[in-house]
Amino acid sequence: MSANLGAGVELEYVLPFNKNKWSFVFEPTFRFYSADKAIANKYVPGGSVYNAIKYNSIEFPLGARYSMFVSKSSTIYINAQFSPEVLIGDNYFKSSLADGSVVAKGKLTPQANFVYGVGYKFKNRYGAEFRIQEPKIIGWTYSAMSLVLSYNIL
Repeated sequence: MSANLGAGVELEYVLPFNKNKWSFVFEPTFRFYSADKAIANKYVPGGSVYNAIKYNSIEFPLGARYSMFVSKSSTIYINAQFSPEVLIGDNYFKSSLADGSVVAKGKLTPQANFVYGVGYKFKNRYGAEFRIQEPKIIGWTYSAMSLVLSYNIL
């Protein structure tokens, strides 16, 4: 497990029915991930396989939110979003042996997936959300759990 940072902007359109409980959410997010890791393997020369991954993308989650108003200043909500992405920059994965010989390498491919979250807003200004992304195959299996902290400027 590793921690990575991302940055994004959320746009929300509250639908004018059912006491403003439903809304559309659009949240473009810049995500980056880079890792190098040696994995012990007694069947290869040198005893280890070295894996390197570089992954940079802009995701475009679009979906629905249902809000449950606990009080005038507290709201709990749930999200479901579809999230296509565009890769930016040089994205790759590579596996090599201790002597530097490359065993496997390739370019990553953009994928779409679904994102689910549950969150809390205080005074419609401060927020926190726990989010889970379904796995996607982009040259390897990538999935994420996120803690999203937010501040509403409008």
